[in-house]
Amino acid sequence: MTDSIELRVPFGQGESLRSHIFRRGTHEQVAFGLVSHATRGNRTVLCLRKLISLQETDYIPSASHGAVWRGSAMFPIMATAMEYQLGIVVIHAHDHAGPPMLSSDDLRSAEALVPMFRSRVPRRLTEQS
Repeated sequence: MTDSIELRVPFGQGESLRSHIFRRGTHEQVAFGLVSHATRGNRTVLCLRKLISLQETDYIPSASHGAVWRGSAMFPIMATAMEYQLGIVVIHAHDHAGPPMLSSDDLRSAEALVPMFRSRVPRRLTEQS
């Protein structure tokens, strides 16, 4: 069991990630990260290996959120994760001050996405120190 999770973004990819998820538009922008991991004591460290930004054509208009991404946009992401045995993280920004946290919409999405990712992408976390 880990007490914390840290996401490490390689030098040079951080600015690309920031510019994508904070891009202005009619909806929040989403990026997917393919990650490897290591466990250090009670901490899990996720290392970003590949950043995949969604294109505008990957979104469908939505009255409640401005837009949602097409499920089919995740197929190549899941295929790449399986090929390289990497995990998947969903990255987006909330427009508020303070530390990052999951919104109620994020929690509902996770309830649907996490089981799907786990069934298609091999579980990588182990109980090693």
